[in-house]
Amino acid sequence: HDYAEARSLEGYPLAKCLDGSPARYYLSKGNASRVFVFFEGGGFCQDLSACQARTASFLGSTRTDPPSMTLDRPYFSRSPAVSPLLSSFTF
Repeated sequence: HDYAEARSLEGYPLAKCLDGSPARYYLSKGNASRVFVFFEGGGFCQDLSACQARTASFLGSTRTDPPSMTLDRPYFSRSPAVSPLLSSFTF
């Protein structure tokens, strides 16, 4: 599997998760002129109580996020045989 390294947005005070932890994204470097941005689904809160409950999960906090993550979806593969379109992209 391929991996992506965590990048914290600590230097951006308005980039916060629901629990106040700094926002974070994961980066796997490839061709810098070709970038694929993937947004994880499930972040919508229907009401205040749903948002409060979410603060204890990965959808509302980065406190327990690992320093790197496995990119196990086929479109994140660095193998051109598996992902012919995106294998060289930065994501």
